[in-house]
Amino acid sequence: MSADAISPDDSFFDIGGHSIIAQTMLLKVRKQWRTTNLPMTAVFQSPTLRGFAAEIDRATDPLGLRMDVAGNVEPAVGQDEDYSADAQELANQLPKSFTAANVDGSDKQTVFLTGATGFLGAYILADLLSRPSTAKVIAHVRATDSNAGLARIEDTCKAYGTWDPSWRSRVECVTGDLASPRLGLKPDVWDRLTNEVDIVIHNGAVVHWVRPYSFMRAANVLSTVAAVNLCATGKPKRIGFVSSTAVLDTEHYVQLSDRIEADGGRGIPESDDLEGSRKGLGTGYGQSKWASEFILREAGKRGLKGAMIRPGYVTGDPRSGSKSYTSLPLLSAS
Repeated sequence: MSADAISPDDSFFDIGGHSIIAQTMLLKVRKQWRTTNLPMTAVFQSPTLRGFAAEIDRATDPLGLRMDVAGNVEPAVGQDEDYSADAQELANQLPKSFTAANVDGSDKQTVFLTGATGFLGAYILADLLSRPSTAKVIAHVRATDSNAGLARIEDTCKAYGTWDPSWRSRVECVTGDLASPRLGLKPDVWDRLTNEVDIVIHNGAVVHWVRPYSFMRAANVLSTVAAVNLCATGKPKRIGFVSSTAVLDTEHYVQLSDRIEADGGRGIPESDDLEGSRKGLGTGYGQSKWASEFILREAGKRGLKGAMIRPGYVTGDPRSGSKSYTSLPLLSAS
């Protein structure tokens, strides 16, 4: 998109921006206004051109001496909100039962993927399309239309060196918004997906380390509820949920890990129910992932099959050494 086509109220993220591009943009801002030290949080707090310009104005006038610069930046403070009570209330609203899906590795599967335009999502998409068992990936993308969504996916994958042109016929884009009811999908698209999809991989999320739970709730937690409800309707499905080790970031798990290592073990067992993080998580992001995991475990008790994956460090691709890489055992997990 050319600079002339960007309006003052266009969101940086709606027109294809992400954290890596944001870093580049901040470097250019600091080069242009050498006395400023604008933090990365400014992009997330004020993603529109108009709002970001105001952030630059405030950074160049920290004492507030200029009469044409006004307004305050919204506080960006991680709050220890009652995320566990919210998760319980949402879990109580889940369907009473789920029909278990039997996924045969020899069958061709249709996969619904959120977050395909993200850093990790590009590698999940490549992993899926490299598997003979994947017939098609239907990618949920925030874009003006499906063609624009596919272009975003291709551009992202090409940037990370993962795109294969032969995959174009196996990727379909549906447009929506994680923070909207039913993922922002049109009713006819939602109904079609309920009867066509075999596996849901919910990877999309807002990642921010200073915003509170209330800011993350719609895009991260309510989207998980929507993904679970998609699995409850139409064809039986399995789900893969990409979570985070941020759900373990409490003193309870630090001490538990120390005790396990002292006894010769390693790491927190996967069977842990995360009750040690019911309170005390210090970031809204970690709280939102904890709430989402709680909802999924409750759905699992009612028959939904799948897996929760918590990527640790995203490091160099073992083949190129320069790109992010991950391989997720989503299809065989139960």
